[in-house]
Amino acid sequence: MSCLKLDAQSKNTLPYFLATAETNSPVLNDYNNQIFSNRIDSLKLKATYGFILTGEGTAGYSPNIKGWGYDSSLTNGQSLFAGVRVAKEFISRNNLNTRLAGINASISQVLAQKNISLQTLRKQITDQYIATYASQQQYDLSKEIIHLLNQEDIVLKKADTSFGF
Repeated sequence: MSCLKLDAQSKNTLPYFLATAETNSPVLNDYNNQIFSNRIDSLKLKATYGFILTGEGTAGYSPNIKGWGYDSSLTNGQSLFAGVRVAKEFISRNNLNTRLAGINASISQVLAQKNISLQTLRKQITDQYIATYASQQQYDLSKEIIHLLNQEDIVLKKADTSFGF
């Protein structure tokens, strides 16, 4: 028979619990994703105000094998088309700046919500840590009182026998 001792938790410091909660919080991860998404929207918006280059191509072939298929005189047998287009939106710079400011305000709002959620999470974990620590201290005190009462019981039993009761 072998004996195996396991500790329930090897890391039981408040900073450890806070860091773990921040890393694993789905709410904070969602806020980070919203910030990332808004930054992508900002980059897309800036890109649409620059030059936009598009290319198109079409190729067609009308098969005719030993007189069967499409008539080459009507379809020209094959056709090719290639085209390139350059476009730029001519909207005032103020419009772009206003839209970018709106995205930045949205990012600031999400950051503020994230900070509030982070502070709330830290407060809840700290409160729970303090409550657990108080319970542990109460448990240790109760153990010590029981030990002292057992010692007192032993002393009183010895006193009982020495006085002949």
